[in-house]
Amino acid sequence: MAIALTIVGPGMAQATPNTVTYIEGSPPIPINSSLNFSCGLEYGDGELRFSLSNGTPNDQLNLTSATNPNAKGAISVDNSGSIFLGNGTETNRIGSILETEDGTNGKALTIRFSSPLTNAGFETGDLTGWTAFQKNYSTVQNLNGQSIAYDFNGSTGTGKIIVSTPNGSPKYTVSIDNKTVGSGNYALRLVSNGGITGPSGSDRPSGNGSLHGPYVRSDSFEAFAGDSITLDFSAQRGSDAYEVFGFLIGTGSDNSFGSSDDTRTQLFAKRGDKVPFNSVSATIPADGQYQFEFVCGTYDKTGGLGLGASLFVDNVRLVSATSVTDAVIQAISDGVTYNNISHNPNTDTRHLNITRKTANNMTDSTAVDILFTAVNDAPTIANNDGATVNEGESVTIGSANLSGTDLDNNNADLTYILNTNPSHGSIQVSGVNTTQFTQADLDAGLVTYIHDGSETIADSFNFELTDGVTSVTETFNLNVIPQNDIPVVVNPIDDQTIYSRRLWNFPIPIDTFEDADGDILTLSLSMADGSPLPAWLTFESDTGIFGIPSNDDVGILNLVVTADDGHGGSASTGFVVTIERGNYAPVVVNPIDDLSTVVTKPFSFTVPGTTFSDPDSDPLSLSASLANGASLPTWLSFDQATGMFSGTPPKTDIGTLCLVVTADDGQGAQVSDRFSLNVESLLSLKETYTNPDNGHIYFLTKVGTWTDTQAEAEEVDGNLVTINDEAEHDWLWGTFGTGEPFWIGLNDANNEGTFSWISGQDFDYEYWHPIKPDSGYYGGEDEDYVVMNWRDLREPGNGWADVENDGPYYGDPVQGIVEVEPESLDYSLNGDSDACDEV
Repeated sequence: MAIALTIVGPGMAQATPNTVTYIEGSPPIPINSSLNFSCGLEYGDGELRFSLSNGTPNDQLNLTSATNPNAKGAISVDNSGSIFLGNGTETNRIGSILETEDGTNGKALTIRFSSPLTNAGFETGDLTGWTAFQKNYSTVQNLNGQSIAYDFNGSTGTGKIIVSTPNGSPKYTVSIDNKTVGSGNYALRLVSNGGITGPSGSDRPSGNGSLHGPYVRSDSFEAFAGDSITLDFSAQRGSDAYEVFGFLIGTGSDNSFGSSDDTRTQLFAKRGDKVPFNSVSATIPADGQYQFEFVCGTYDKTGGLGLGASLFVDNVRLVSATSVTDAVIQAISDGVTYNNISHNPNTDTRHLNITRKTANNMTDSTAVDILFTAVNDAPTIANNDGATVNEGESVTIGSANLSGTDLDNNNADLTYILNTNPSHGSIQVSGVNTTQFTQADLDAGLVTYIHDGSETIADSFNFELTDGVTSVTETFNLNVIPQNDIPVVVNPIDDQTIYSRRLWNFPIPIDTFEDADGDILTLSLSMADGSPLPAWLTFESDTGIFGIPSNDDVGILNLVVTADDGHGGSASTGFVVTIERGNYAPVVVNPIDDLSTVVTKPFSFTVPGTTFSDPDSDPLSLSASLANGASLPTWLSFDQATGMFSGTPPKTDIGTLCLVVTADDGQGAQVSDRFSLNVESLLSLKETYTNPDNGHIYFLTKVGTWTDTQAEAEEVDGNLVTINDEAEHDWLWGTFGTGEPFWIGLNDANNEGTFSWISGQDFDYEYWHPIKPDSGYYGGEDEDYVVMNWRDLREPGNGWADVENDGPYYGDPVQGIVEVEPESLDYSLNGDSDACDEV
């Protein structure tokens, strides 16, 4: 369908959107038949772009060639994408199809009215189509003395080139740059860095030396007289000013490069500090092969003999001399077609935008709506080979047996509907009876025919294959192979429990198996895992199973009884025989004696191996608990592997524990032995005395310093004695009096001259020797600790004295009297009784 256009003044034509219709499966259709371009515009170096805003990978845009390409105004395109315009006798190249937008698979179709050069925009990201020479350019062409235009911060003029001798080895680099670009993603970058030997001078735009190199050359390309070449370049200073050149090299008369008749056309020669991307153009003088050559150089504007600059090149293009007018645009538009290669396309209306760009970058767009008409494709049966099944068995019907296709639908949308069910079986999908299934079910192997076991040799079902619109009907045939009816298990054998050393006789019940053919069944017995029957077990078909298992045979037997009909058919039933044994319990042979231990002292005891015995020689495992069934106290552990008790009882666990050790034979029988463990206090290790007046407990420490004997007192949660009155003093002397001094709990170690009891009790009774305390006659202020019975053997009751920590009599250590106050302890010195005779 045509697109109606109206011309508005001298500008672009304005189009009225219109529609065309595409029928699924049709050949390509023109997207336009009467575009009217008549405003006299020129499109050289412009473009014409056709793009689908909602295209799919199946949408195709194509430019067709005229039947007679040479006809005047005819458009043709070759395999490389170059586009030609006929002039009546031959064709002239006017442009090319953009490789990345060639109209295929939903992509835009872009026609540029310039011919592509190899990697002219450097969009490959590398130097494909170009050769880099990272060396000095003077060996190719010495530009010394040539005039050159310069521009330094807007100050322009013309200078002379002085090609200088490099100082050392300049650094020439050629690379692809993605930061400074003219268009697209990449540009060519040449960098020149180095020094020169002279001439040196002042900062000036001309008169100083230059360094030329590196340079690049393009692959050769064909061009015709009058064609226009255009490129974009930019240059910028590095450590000094840029001096850059571009040349077009022709082959000359010998049609080869590198000879003396090569032609050179200078495209640009610039010197300065920075020039942004700008376009330069030239006209091809004659038909032939050409190359581009770009040279990066640097000018010593500062006169310091150190130089550096960059040259950027991008978007090199060749524009035909043949004029591209409105008529050419119209002819191309008339040759563009659309088609869709899918048999099940997306039927949304396609929105095609046609965008034109003129030589002076004027653009406009118009739209065409492509309407879709879908065409249903009927399903077809690809193969219907039937299947073979054994009588009474099943067979999977897969795509190798039955398959259909439909160009519009996927296999999940192709449905087989049974018009008639099988006469001697059923159809299932995933184990469920059904009257329909899909091709996807067949592909996945989910469709099964199950024969009913009847005496038949064939079966079939008639079906209809449909895509929901149209259908096709056929019959699927099944070949049934007759089979022997095998015996079946009617009444499975129950699991059995027997005992060792007892006769077991088990006849196989006659109603265990049944054979539909009435065949005589032969029975056999085997192990489920195929291993031989145990030696003690015998099987006879008429009497069944019998034998006497020993204790060593205790365990589980998995037996299988098989019935064979003699015609290749058999059936089996399995059952489990559990063999238990009559067990003799272990006995106590040597009871464990009662034990004792002391708090805070490590305790260990290993149950003697002769304590228990087992008549069956079963290995015995030991466990331990309290006699009342409770767990052992936390301080006491029992190692079942070694039979060892171990632990350290705390002071709070004084008392008697009744312990039970149990021996288990692993066969359900146990025996226990009970014994007591008496946990005594640390005082049990001392020779103690109880004062009947206060109920306190006293004992003598080992010989030592005052602090040593106090430490021994603290081990039993006591202190060196606190003497509260004369009665207690007399009782102590009467109990421990030997004529020797003893440490008591009195001291002034914390505050010289102020005595106090270590127990913290009030100091309201004293019994000093008449010359004591003297606080230092012998030891000075170090006499901080008190003994009773000091230097008074005849009257020991009159003898407290302050002495040094080491002891009286110039440091002789003595014993101390320890006092333990039971009422102040947070545990009982008698402990908790759990005597075994109380349990």
